[in-house]
Amino acid sequence: MLDRWLQPLIEDPALDRKMRFIAGPRQCGKTTLARSVLARHGSAHLWFNWDIPETRRLYREDTLFYRAAMQKLKQPWACFDEIHKQREWKNILKGIYDADGERLRILVTGSARLELFRRSGDSLAGRFFLFRLSPVLLGELLGRARPSVPPADPRNWIEGCLYPRHQGANSRELKEARDGFDQLYRFGPFPEPLLKAQTRFASLWRRNYLDAVIRGDLRDLTRVRDLDLVEALVALIPWRVGAPFSVNSVREDLQVAHATVKNMMRHLERLLVTFSLAPYSRTVTRPVKRERKVYLYDWTSVEDPGARFENLVALELLARTHLWTETGSDEWGLQYVRTREGRETDFVLLRRGKPWCLLECKSRRASLESHHLLFARKLGGIPVVQLVREHDVLRAKGREAVSVSAARFLSS
Repeated sequence: MLDRWLQPLIEDPALDRKMRFIAGPRQCGKTTLARSVLARHGSAHLWFNWDIPETRRLYREDTLFYRAAMQKLKQPWACFDEIHKQREWKNILKGIYDADGERLRILVTGSARLELFRRSGDSLAGRFFLFRLSPVLLGELLGRARPSVPPADPRNWIEGCLYPRHQGANSRELKEARDGFDQLYRFGPFPEPLLKAQTRFASLWRRNYLDAVIRGDLRDLTRVRDLDLVEALVALIPWRVGAPFSVNSVREDLQVAHATVKNMMRHLERLLVTFSLAPYSRTVTRPVKRERKVYLYDWTSVEDPGARFENLVALELLARTHLWTETGSDEWGLQYVRTREGRETDFVLLRRGKPWCLLECKSRRASLESHHLLFARKLGGIPVVQLVREHDVLRAKGREAVSVSAARFLSS
């Protein structure tokens, strides 16, 4: 079983009695993570899934049905999985929290519904913390230690990724990183197809996954009824990964209104099928200001090798910003930089809203283009990392710019 980097943050005693909500894309491992947390605290039997009729029956007979199972435990943990499918589920959780929250640690798992609930606000405000679980990251696949929050100087963070002191960079570890990266690139980040690592299984899984999201979650949570149109839109997205997303271009392809495309894209992002990055425009000359770049949580439908690689890196970086933010230290963000003339750096990491490090993706080793260094100077003299899909690349230009294989950099 994979060790997920989010688990220690969820179990942190500093969170005290707050409920822990775990949201993330469908089938990214939320239930497995919750079961692991419960098992570590001797509470494996306190997992209640609202998809199981027996759980619903127990609740109908006694709204505090879980109490009998927690009696002999000093500090029990319980997970209420898919409870959002029960009517008045927020009032149910509020009652459980108010009755037993001093002693019981409560996990609540669900897909995009929990993220939508957080955005809407409710009477549960102040009673929970929301954690975002991404699909599997390269370091998790390799069993590496969770990365700590980077130091103030990004150059020290970069050096730590290149030359990790706790594990070294010996040939065996580098080979594991290369093999793991290739597996992740080919089969995508979702646990089941990734660990199975079989092409036919992965293809069937992806088809069923999209059908469950579009014809299940989308239908249940929104007023969208033309699901065939949504499927047509999803089929167009892989061809637009890695470039600013043009709503007008998609509107013309689908022969629908501009507002219809924007509405469907908003739903897909809220349902965690896609995620998007905004352009960073401050201190940049003639910047692009509006068009976002759109990526997929499951990038295996992206056929262009360069775009698929960029999508992989985008998710890895986004997940790190979530992990670093959820430690409670600083607010982290991820955007991109592009001018109207088309000069672009794929990613800029933000710390407290300020540019902290630039990252660019390349399929093969190549010299760093001058506009990346120009952006770096304009953004406050921050360093640039060129991540290369090709293996066994490591070339530094002082402490200001480095070109390194993505497998090496992202695995540490």
